Amino acid sequence: MSDLLMVTAPFTYTFGPSLAPALLKACVQRDGFSCSTWDASAEFNFDYQTHNNYSSVTAWMQSPELQLSTAEFEWYTDIVVGYARRIVETYQPAALSISVLTQNSQRFVEDLCYHVRLLNNQIKIILGGSGLNIFLFQYQKRWHELMLDSGLADCALLGEGEYALGQILKENTTGTLTVTQLTNEQLNAVPVPDYSDYNFQLYPKTLRSYWSSAKDSRVDSDGHVFLITASKGCVKNCNFCDVGNIWNRFRYRSGISVANEMIELHQKYQATYFSFTDSLINGGLKPFWEMNNELAQRLPDTIKYEAQMICRSQRDMPEKYFEAMARAGCHRVQIGMESGSEQIRLHMGKGSSADDVDYTTNMLIKYNIYQSWNIIAGYPAETDKDWQETMKLIRYWVPRSNGLLKISPINTFLLLDGVPMTQDQNLVDHFQMHVDNVNGYSTFAWVSANNPTNTFDVRVKRFIELCETCMDFENDSDQINHLQRKINTVKKQLDWYKDAKPQKIFNITKS
Repeated sequence: MSDLLMVTAPFTYTFGPSLAPALLKACVQRDGFSCSTWDASAEFNFDYQTHNNYSSVTAWMQSPELQLSTAEFEWYTDIVVGYARRIVETYQPAALSISVLTQNSQRFVEDLCYHVRLLNNQIKIILGGSGLNIFLFQYQKRWHELMLDSGLADCALLGEGEYALGQILKENTTGTLTVTQLTNEQLNAVPVPDYSDYNFQLYPKTLRSYWSSAKDSRVDSDGHVFLITASKGCVKNCNFCDVGNIWNRFRYRSGISVANEMIELHQKYQATYFSFTDSLINGGLKPFWEMNNELAQRLPDTIKYEAQMICRSQRDMPEKYFEAMARAGCHRVQIGMESGSEQIRLHMGKGSSADDVDYTTNMLIKYNIYQSWNIIAGYPAETDKDWQETMKLIRYWVPRSNGLLKISPINTFLLLDGVPMTQDQNLVDHFQMHVDNVNGYSTFAWVSANNPTNTFDVRVKRFIELCETCMDFENDSDQINHLQRKINTVKKQLDWYKDAKPQKIFNITKS
């Protein structure tokens, strides 16, 4: 029995030990409370992904329009009830904290909390994570409000929990607690994550990602992927992204503190591969430089890392930065390119010029660092000319990258809640977004009055062209199948949308 049990909720894609429970356990123990951790999402993925019902249930958890058969629902319910019993009978915590990373976990958490309540309604249930504050159009409420109103949770923690979770336990806080963003000094003082409760057999020992097809000998096939956070927030404020709604300021740790944590995790858990959770690793150039130089000096040729970054100019990020990245073990970077059109990138708020893109791409290839470009089809202002510039950029660079560049087709453009496009009055007026609220699933069902030819049909055609172009460059059968599944999914979405009858058509107005 402990003061707190930290649980990660299915369904999230797990490729390494979940960071949140390990980090928050260290923080809660620092504050004088006992804490246990359980990565239930990893266990769910590991134990059930070979079962016939697994893919249907995980698809259902992500897409409200899907339905389960009676057998599938009974299979799912047995899992939820079993997890609730383990929490109540095995762990016996005074309080239960559940990490809800995305909206994909909401259904499981609703059912898990319900069955925990049936077994023991004295356990205090605390919810945290970025999946809490999502607005549900069909209920005209945010998800965490529904959980509190229904009595399925006692406290919803909005924001960072490194210092707030101990406060909740100490003061027996209930209701919604909104936390002020941590300062750089507070981030630097956060303890190293404690993975002592973790079952590492739940995690793959090879890097299972879009890069597994690269057959790159530099990846340690015997190590796990450890998550690490060097910064929170973003130096950009792209009008389609909700990062600014989660963290309104860009905050960062010193490069030395980040390097120290990576080194300690290497010494304690033999960690050799790290994946940064940052929106962008090169947001603060000074700490980025410090981290790379510290790692290169203290752990030469030992660890590798992957991260997200933005294309910067040669003036801001001269060649020495890329050389330092290579020395420190940078294995690959993911770039939110989103579009090959400079005009669209500037319209989004990304600010990356064509020269910035060419320079960054060349430098990464020169220093043998893998890169992937996220591409979205159908940004609201995107024209056919803009889309052809995207395809032209891809067809130019992929064959010239020596196999170091991959394209990652994300989706057709999704209109998310809590982004500048739906919050900033000037942007709301500019885009004039009309949304079909089809069974509560409105993220893809939109059109901009300023660019009415960019319909969902058009966006789907562009996305299919993107995937098929990537398949032309791909030799790995697994990745070709992965891209084909993306095509099949978006085709199903279009068919379903055409057949559905919208419950309501409404215009986006400022929240």
